[in-house]
Amino acid sequence: MALSLSGSLDPSWVLLRLLGLAGFVLGVLVVLRPFLKRALHRHVERHGSISSGAITIVIILVLASAVLAKMIGVVAVLGAMLLGISLHDERSFVEAWELRVAPFVRALLLPVFFTNTGLRVDLGLLGSSPMLLLALAVILLGFTTKLGGVFLAARLAGEPQRTASAMAVGMNTRGMMAFVALDVGHELGLATGAMFTSLALMALLSDFLPTPLLKRWIPRR
Repeated sequence: MALSLSGSLDPSWVLLRLLGLAGFVLGVLVVLRPFLKRALHRHVERHGSISSGAITIVIILVLASAVLAKMIGVVAVLGAMLLGISLHDERSFVEAWELRVAPFVRALLLPVFFTNTGLRVDLGLLGSSPMLLLALAVILLGFTTKLGGVFLAARLAGEPQRTASAMAVGMNTRGMMAFVALDVGHELGLATGAMFTSLALMALLSDFLPTPLLKRWIPRR
């Protein structure tokens, strides 16, 4: 079990997952990555570019990597992401992926992912005073640590206040990775219920606020 009856993490559960993840990472990066790179190089030499068939094979491998990650107790999205990382320096393949696959992902799969995350957010859980205070504390802590840290560092580096403020707001954004991390935490049972909702609200606010604030602090030229 991920959590013991006392609510703390079970060390043996964590150790098994870490060992499984380490073996999985080594298998993809040390064994599969060189094979895929050689195969892609030969494919480009033979055909002159990345064909649709080659992309289809990689998509199958991505799905298989996600399933394998799930089977060993790791979140499926990490398996898919690891395979992408292993091929990030294959520029011809990256360009073909961006041209043929990325538009479909952005148009369909990405909205589905965010919808899935949104369905787990239950604002009704924040109806009581303690839960509402929890949400406010999470938002305040999330904003203070990044805004304050970046602003202070920028000022110490000699940046003017306006520039330091813009840098702090820009760095405060969480982006998509925040929701990936939230989904991972939810699947592991570490961020559920009111805590999941509070973290999701914090991530949403940190993504929505930069645009109006940056328009205010960055002069138009």
